[in-house]
Amino acid sequence: MEGELSRIERALLAAPDSRPIFSILFASRNLKMSDFDLETILGELLQREPIFHRRAFGTSRDDLEAMTTEDFFEIGASGKIYRRDFVIANLLERYEQPEPHDWPCRDFSIRRLAENLYLLNYTLDEPGRTTLRTTIWQSSGGSWKIVFHQGTIAG
Repeated sequence: MEGELSRIERALLAAPDSRPIFSILFASRNLKMSDFDLETILGELLQREPIFHRRAFGTSRDDLEAMTTEDFFEIGASGKIYRRDFVIANLLERYEQPEPHDWPCRDFSIRRLAENLYLLNYTLDEPGRTTLRTTIWQSSGGSWKIVFHQGTIAG
């Protein structure tokens, strides 16, 4: 299994999108999903992170509701818990302005938690701070929904 991960990691590092180092973690040794499936899922989710900053996936209330589960919540870098309605209202205001920077992400890892449920971790380098990010993604009806998100300031 180690040899397979190295092969996949080399392929990801050589990818034309120039993303920094990626690692693929498996939830258990008994995982029935093929390496290709997990690599494909990681590729799909990389396009969506950091969440809510990739405007190509939509900026309307309907778009945001479609990309989050009804019970979605977020724990901000401050430690505060934000529910779906608050996050959406905040985002609708933010989307009135252009993105302030490129939101560079690195050090991605993915883990399958359950059928159609994935934990994605990465580092986000923002101006003036670095945060460690975690998003739980659910595959649902051919699309991706965000179940949970947390950003923690790196120490």
